Amino acid sequence: MKLELDGGGSLAWQEDALRVRLEVRRKDDGRGLYKAFVSGREGELPLGTLLPEQGALTLRRTLSLDALRRQGCWPITGGRCALAFSFQEPPKPSALWSLRRDCAGLLADPILQASARGWGGFLWRPEGEGFALAAPLEHHRPFPLPPLFCLGRVEEIQGRTHVIWRFDREGNPLLPA
Repeated sequence: MKLELDGGGSLAWQEDALRVRLEVRRKDDGRGLYKAFVSGREGELPLGTLLPEQGALTLRRTLSLDALRRQGCWPITGGRCALAFSFQEPPKPSALWSLRRDCAGLLADPILQASARGWGGFLWRPEGEGFALAAPLEHHRPFPLPPLFCLGRVEEIQGRTHVIWRFDREGNPLLPA
């Protein structure tokens, strides 16, 4: 069976005894990362992130019929592809955060200053007597501020994963709360 997905692409599936093999294909438009979802009469199930393969974006999954039924997705009635992360749109800081291109002068330690200069900008916000810095955590980039690896906490800011550090007013790192 095959159907067109909302948001572009197609979903093909084949029932095999107690399992269903699913394949999602979508044109690679270069805009970013896409996630695929399958739906039934009573629910929707995320399938995962499409990966580049032979000039297209593809995702293959094999799921049990029972798992699809429990999620309200059997029989399959539709699906969608959604842009999960844009390569073209810069992240928009929330109202509490502001984008600061040069944060090196805020930091007390020369090693941290050098690390910050190489990063290209952080989200900044006042916090208590000091401030906080946040940087996106991305698998294709080095870890931001490596000397502070153990002091960061991971949080989402506007749907993107960031590492956040706290500093006192002099720019010295603080231990996580």
